[in-house]
Amino acid sequence: MFRYKKKQQHNLSIAHALARYHASVSEEIVLSTSDTQMFESHDDADDDDRILRPEEEIDSGEVDMDTDVPLDAFDELQLEAEADVDEMEEDEAKFSFVNDDRSDAESRPSSERPITMKDIACLLVLFKRRHKLSIQCISDLLALLSLFGIRDIPRSWYHLKCLVEPINPSPSYFFTCSSCQSASMDSRKCSNCQHDMPSDSYQDTFVTFSIKDQIQLVLNNNSGIDLFSSSTNCALSDVTNGRFYKQLKTLCSDHFLTLTMNVDGVQVKKGCKTSIWPILFALNEIPSSKRYSVENTIIGGIWLGVHKPSRWQMKSFLSPVIDELSLLEKGHTYVYFRNSSKEQNQLTKVFLIAACCDKPAQALLQNLPEPIAAFGCGRCEIQGKMVNSERGRVRSFAASKTDLERIILRSNARHDSLVNLRTLHQQQINNSVNQSREQKKELARKHILAEKGILGPCIFRSLFVFDVGSSFMTDSLHNIYSGAFKRMLKLWFDPKYSFEPWSIKCHMNSLSAQFAQLRLPSTTTRLPRHLNEFKTFKANEMRILLLFGFAIFAKVLRPTYYNHLLQLVALMHVVESRTILKMHLSMIQQLSLSFVAEFRDLYTSRHCVQVVHSVFHVSSTVEDFGPLPNFTTFNFESILGKITRATKSTRHHSAEIISGVHLYQGALTHLNKSSINNCLAQFLSSHLGYAGQSFHRDVQVMHETGKQYTLPSILFPSSTIRYFDVIYVRTFRITTTQYAAKKKADDSNIIFRLNNIHTFGNVCSIFSVQNRPPLLLVKYLSKTEPLFCKIISTNADFYLQSVRYGVDSTSRTCVIEAADFIEKCASFRSSDSTCYYFRFPTLTHSS
Repeated sequence: MFRYKKKQQHNLSIAHALARYHASVSEEIVLSTSDTQMFESHDDADDDDRILRPEEEIDSGEVDMDTDVPLDAFDELQLEAEADVDEMEEDEAKFSFVNDDRSDAESRPSSERPITMKDIACLLVLFKRRHKLSIQCISDLLALLSLFGIRDIPRSWYHLKCLVEPINPSPSYFFTCSSCQSASMDSRKCSNCQHDMPSDSYQDTFVTFSIKDQIQLVLNNNSGIDLFSSSTNCALSDVTNGRFYKQLKTLCSDHFLTLTMNVDGVQVKKGCKTSIWPILFALNEIPSSKRYSVENTIIGGIWLGVHKPSRWQMKSFLSPVIDELSLLEKGHTYVYFRNSSKEQNQLTKVFLIAACCDKPAQALLQNLPEPIAAFGCGRCEIQGKMVNSERGRVRSFAASKTDLERIILRSNARHDSLVNLRTLHQQQINNSVNQSREQKKELARKHILAEKGILGPCIFRSLFVFDVGSSFMTDSLHNIYSGAFKRMLKLWFDPKYSFEPWSIKCHMNSLSAQFAQLRLPSTTTRLPRHLNEFKTFKANEMRILLLFGFAIFAKVLRPTYYNHLLQLVALMHVVESRTILKMHLSMIQQLSLSFVAEFRDLYTSRHCVQVVHSVFHVSSTVEDFGPLPNFTTFNFESILGKITRATKSTRHHSAEIISGVHLYQGALTHLNKSSINNCLAQFLSSHLGYAGQSFHRDVQVMHETGKQYTLPSILFPSSTIRYFDVIYVRTFRITTTQYAAKKKADDSNIIFRLNNIHTFGNVCSIFSVQNRPPLLLVKYLSKTEPLFCKIISTNADFYLQSVRYGVDSTSRTCVIEAADFIEKCASFRSSDSTCYYFRFPTLTHSS
């Protein structure tokens, strides 16, 4: 990249810039808003630096079409006037700059095979799920297509499913017996104890499905991925880089795959008495961008009942699933394609290594007390103590820094010793027939304290590598965003704490107005509502408020409370980042320890509830399994939402869910393996949100505008300049600041390369000179500082480089090429003209 030093006069610089541009040589012109007469120079060798360094690269899985391009972006012209549509279509034809140096053979479209009925059937399956349509709606649509004269169209939904060829799920039905507390395969008489089963219509049932067969289906859908590649990266970027996975490699020398499990309850639909509890599995070797898609989801079983399963019901529910997992640990021969059409059989062991659930479900799986009870933490043996509250007594898990450092963590060895101790205690109670009632109660109380909350053996203990303590991950959705951070918001804005030093209730209206100034890209998972509605915020809205909206509290919270908040902000930015260096693990531990220990001093012991204590275990979870976004319940709840929203029946929910999922998987398998028609592939990516056949556009401008800017006219005085509001760079949609000003979302905030340094800025203008590749006029701050917080427990300073801020007086302007764009970001301008820029920790779940 050529640059010109600030030694030449303005007219000479313009002449050089114009000559370089017409010669199609890369350039980047850096201008000051107050002095536009000087240009910087750079060495020719920097042309090679356009390729990102390894630590700067954006994972191709993180910028897939499914997450980085809004589904309605291709339809945005329908909202404009007809004249604008015509202009844009002309722009698309004239200004699609895709690898101009490619050969003619490469640039010509590939040969298109004719569209088959199976293609249409598979697309209709995806169409039904995308728009949550009923079977009757699809049947009517098929009748309409037949009326239009389309030959061989399926006559009904049944005939359409026959074309797709879904995988047979081979379900097994079980019924819970209250007499022997086990699973029966007979709904009328228990197959174990011959007890008569209840005959009511709401009998608790559960269905299990073959995990072995579903794993083979997932492998077929990901035939181009090398699942056994050994990573040499010392940094943490996924579950396969964590300490737990590396320990498994030392224990098992054979080929193996690993699973992460989730169990959670969800209501099928509003007003429905029944609820379902699916057991979901994700294959950790699949790239994180595809790991939690519906086609790669494994459903181990589904509980169907009118209430939450009890502990013995959950145990009986999990028993057949655990039995199959134990068999898979011994190995099974799977078929792999290994980037070729030739099948290869490989004996592969499958291990369950982790479970990510909310706290109530985790307590059922671990066979521990409820989270609010004594010893309710699933990761350690903290007892907690009862303290006074406004409505009586509550259990507090407050602990000092010293107490947290000495805490005993749960593990397999510790679990075995406590289970043996509990067995011994049961024998003592059975032998104490001559003791009084009070003596028995006192003995039972001592036993509970000694057993550390163990209510019996954990069913997962029979598995080879699963740890009944550390394998239960600390979840960011329930423990952090909807847990500890939501607790802080309630303390700040609750009227009953108006006289407490942390209260900022009187600032609610001004804070809500400031929060509305947060500018997020259109591809953000969920744009937040007004702050005064925080009590009904979803976890994604809480996440945005914590990671990007924290700056609104800088002027209203007391310094100690704001610094305490910044510790949580810094912690979550680091643990959700795309890559975590080993040197950052100690800093993560210090941040989590300091936040929990200081919470008691700032907000009193009464408010140190279980979710606040759980922040302490974030550091060990990250060390064991890598960054949190790779296994958070955000992913699993997204899957649950997709499969339950497609459920239309009033009965047999489990059968409909599993058949619908496998039908969807069968459709995607066909579309993924076939070189389908290009028009259908484009429809797949733009309208159905499926990135498997996405179209990649290097650079394409849209929405030509008559708005002109002075600077491009000065730089290119005798050239024809065309201005645009929208540009697509790879799979990213970028707009100008003026275009996004009246919209709720803002795609003008970007991160780009300036002098080979990642820089935050705003796109002021998009223009093209003489129909050549477009350029971007970007405004940025020349002086910015990283976010700073002090770790109280160690008195250390922490600087967060992904969040930077500065003042408007240091703003500068530069012209960059589309190739210098890196990714989109978020921004916030405070009332004192301080500008904050935020890099999303991970593009997969944020943008």
